[in-house]
Amino acid sequence: MKEEEKETLDKYKETANKEKETAVKEETADREETADEEKETADREKETEDREETADEEKETVDKEKETADREKETEDREKETADREKETADSEETEDREKETEDREKETEDREKETEDREKETEDRKKETEDKEKETANK
Repeated sequence: MKEEEKETLDKYKETANKEKETAVKEETADREETADEEKETADREKETEDREETADEEKETVDKEKETADREKETEDREKETADREKETADSEETEDREKETEDREKETEDREKETEDREKETEDRKKETEDKEKETANK
C-alpha cells in the first residue's frame, strides 16, 4: 500500500503542480491584460490631452488674430479721424483764404471808388477853376 499511497501522493503533487502552473499562467495573463488595458487607457488619455492642448492653442491663436484685427480696426478708425480733421482744417483754411480774397477785393473796390471820387473832385475843382477864370476874364 505504501507504493500505492506514494503513487497517489505523486499524482496529487503532480496535479497540484499543474494547478499551480495554470494559476500562475492565468495570473500572468490577467496581469498582462490589465497592463495592456492600462496602457490603452493611458494612450487614450494622452491623445485627449493632446487634442485639448491643440484646441487651446488654436483658441489662443484665434484670440490673438481677433486682437490683431481689433487693433488694426482701431488704427484705421484713428487714421480716418485724422484724415477727417485734416480735411476740416484744409476746408477751414480754404474758407479763410476765400474770406481774405473777398476782403482784398472789397478793399480794391473801395480804393477804386476813392480814386474815382478823387478824380471827380479834381474834375470839379478844375471846372470851378475854369469857371472862376472865365468869370475873371468876363469881368475884365
